[in-house]
Amino acid sequence: MPVPPRLLHTTRSLPRTPQRFRELIKYLCLDAKVPSRRACTIYINNMYEEQKIILKSVLSKVPSRISLTSDLWTSFATEGYIYLTAHYVDENWKLQSKILNFCHLPPPHFGAEMAKAIYEFLEDWEIELLKDRLLNSNNGLLCGGKYFHVRCCCAHILNLIIQEGLKFAKNALTKFRESIKYVKGSEGKMNAFKACVVKVGSVDTKVGLCLGVPTRWNSTFVMLQSVLAYRCVFNTLAIEDANYVTCPTAEE
Repeated sequence: MPVPPRLLHTTRSLPRTPQRFRELIKYLCLDAKVPSRRACTIYINNMYEEQKIILKSVLSKVPSRISLTSDLWTSFATEGYIYLTAHYVDENWKLQSKILNFCHLPPPHFGAEMAKAIYEFLEDWEIELLKDRLLNSNNGLLCGGKYFHVRCCCAHILNLIIQEGLKFAKNALTKFRESIKYVKGSEGKMNAFKACVVKVGSVDTKVGLCLGVPTRWNSTFVMLQSVLAYRCVFNTLAIEDANYVTCPTAEE
C-alpha cells in the first residue's frame, strides 16, 4: 500500500496540525481512535499522580539520608524554571536520583525565592525530616557538614564572570536581540528577511537566527555567531524596511 504524498514527511516536516496527525494515525492503524486533548490531559495527570504516590512511598522508606540538588533554567522565551532532584542510596547500595519537581519560577530568582520554592516542594512531598534540617541547619549534616560543603558550580561562576564582561557591550547586545525579535515577529518579516538573504547572496544559511537568553552566556555566544553570519542581511533589511530601527552599527 503506497503512502499518500501528504503523509510523507522528513524529520524537519512532521505533522503539525490535528487533522494531519489523525490522518497519520489512521494510516498506521485503521482501528486506532485518537483521544481528545482533554482525555490526554486527564490521562497524563492521573499517571503523574500515581507515580508520585509510589515515589512518596519509596522516599519514606529510604534507609539512608536524602541529598538534594537544584538549579535554575531559562528558556528561549526567557521564562525561569527550577528543578529539584533527590539523591539517595537504596537498600541494594545503588545510588538513585529522582526528579521531584520541574516548575516555572517567576522572578526574582534570588536565594530567598529558591529556598521558599524548595521548602514548598518538600512540604508537598511530605519530606518532613529534610524540612526540619532546612530550618535547623546547625547540626543537620554528618560531621557538622565538613564533607558536604560544595562550592559554587564552576559553570555558574564562569557565567557570572562573562556576564560582567558583557555589560560593556550591553547596547549592542540589546540591538542584536531586538533585531532577531523583529525578524521573528511575523511571517511577513521573516519572508522579507529571506528575500534580503537571497539579494545579498553568499550567506551561510545553515546558521539559523538564534535569540540568546540574557542569563546564559553560551546562548548569547550562539546569538552573536548568527548575527555575524547575517550582518550584511540586517544592513540590507534596514535599507528596505523603514520600520526596522534596531540595526547594529558597523562598529557594534
